[in-house]
Amino acid sequence: MVTPNQSKPKVPNNKTKTTKGRQKVEIKKVEKKSNLQVTFSKRRQGLFKKASELCVLCGAKVGIIVFSPKDKPFCFGHPDIETVVDQYLMEHQNPSFDLYGDVYRCQELLQLNKEYESLVMELEREKMIAKAIEEGKIRFDEFWWDRDINSMGMEELEEYVNTMEEMKNKLDVRADDLMTKEVAASTSTAAEAAAAETVEVGDSDFTIDATDLGL
Repeated sequence: MVTPNQSKPKVPNNKTKTTKGRQKVEIKKVEKKSNLQVTFSKRRQGLFKKASELCVLCGAKVGIIVFSPKDKPFCFGHPDIETVVDQYLMEHQNPSFDLYGDVYRCQELLQLNKEYESLVMELEREKMIAKAIEEGKIRFDEFWWDRDINSMGMEELEEYVNTMEEMKNKLDVRADDLMTKEVAASTSTAAEAAAAETVEVGDSDFTIDATDLGL
């Protein structure tokens, strides 16, 4: 019999919890297509982060170019990808290699990456405008440049300034194009008018009357 002041004897527990411990994850291609892009994005960020740490710790120049499962190029470079690629091509120049082909492909890749980044920035601007319309900050029938800048945050102001500069550049190009066409049209009109006033004597027929000669 166990009194209230007495504790129950401990029963030895022979069952010990066993775990598999830390296991090595097998590296193999992801078979599920829907997970490919997610896995790629995570791994790419990790890869670029490690490369950035290497640059900071060692002052190394690093250039990385990767393609997503959908063949979209992504670049990382320190100090920048162009400098690293140019240095690599200069140091490994060999007549047996198609250097010009490699340079062309690299330039094409860089151009595609710039176009992609530009499209991403444009998409972000459109998202911000759509969000502002939804939140009632601007009316649907209101132009984005008519927005009240006092109601914008720092990120919105930076996007606003970048967009205004981009529009100014496009307007300058368009104005130059129109000016060139106007000058060309004016020159062409003046030339046609001058040609119309020219008299070709060699093609004219003259009739001389005897009275004109006093005969």
